[in-house]
Amino acid sequence: MNINLLKRTQTMPRRWWGFGQCRQRDPRRLAPATQRSEPAQARQDLTLPMLYRSRLQERADAFMQMQEVEGEPNAETHIELLRRLPGGLAHYALRPRSGRKHQLRAQMSALGLPIVGDRIYPLLQPAQDPPDFEHTLQLLARALAFTDPCTGQQRRFEST
Repeated sequence: MNINLLKRTQTMPRRWWGFGQCRQRDPRRLAPATQRSEPAQARQDLTLPMLYRSRLQERADAFMQMQEVEGEPNAETHIELLRRLPGGLAHYALRPRSGRKHQLRAQMSALGLPIVGDRIYPLLQPAQDPPDFEHTLQLLARALAFTDPCTGQQRRFEST
């Protein structure tokens, strides 16, 4: 199930149209500024916490997928191991410092830590008919914080 927080409309001020693609470096003005806890594969060889930086771009040969390429990083994520789980899994706190398409999913996959239930990374899976709602992407936003581009007011929303 997808839930849209924001939907672009012709009457919406233009400042909101690029909201999801905000690339500002001032951490007080990033959108989205979130904290997430994700079950993913566990690795012993990574030094965590870490700031992971990479350049992401859309793949020409795979619908919807992003890939890491050479060049100046355009995606930054702070990654922290919260706890190890049975079965070789772990919970990670992911704090994106930029807002690239599929940033968290693509970067975790590139690190060899694909998020449980991801049907796009590392390999694009065929569509399910009917959809399997028992095994969904285990990506949960704990908080969403940003500076309102229209009013300049700080906004923060937390899940309970």
